[in-house]
Amino acid sequence: MPQALRVLEAHLGTPEAPNPEGWRAAIRVFEHRFGRAPDQRVEPNGLPDDPAQIEALSWSRLQLLAAQLIEVPPGRNQDDHSE
Repeated sequence: MPQALRVLEAHLGTPEAPNPEGWRAAIRVFEHRFGRAPDQRVEPNGLPDDPAQIEALSWSRLQLLAAQLIEVPPGRNQDDHSE
């Protein structure tokens, strides 16, 4: 592990000249030691059947459900056709 830390230190740069892409090397070292992090995506499971539960949905949850229903990725406008 000390060799990996020396390599990581070289990738991170110095305080005077930091490497803005150095975080990638840090993640790789972490993954080698502890494994990859589990996927954190939350998949919407449809609209609740109970109207009271629908009213209780958060705005972000409603946006996710709407995006799923109209097949627009969250964070994009339906009218936004630029890539």
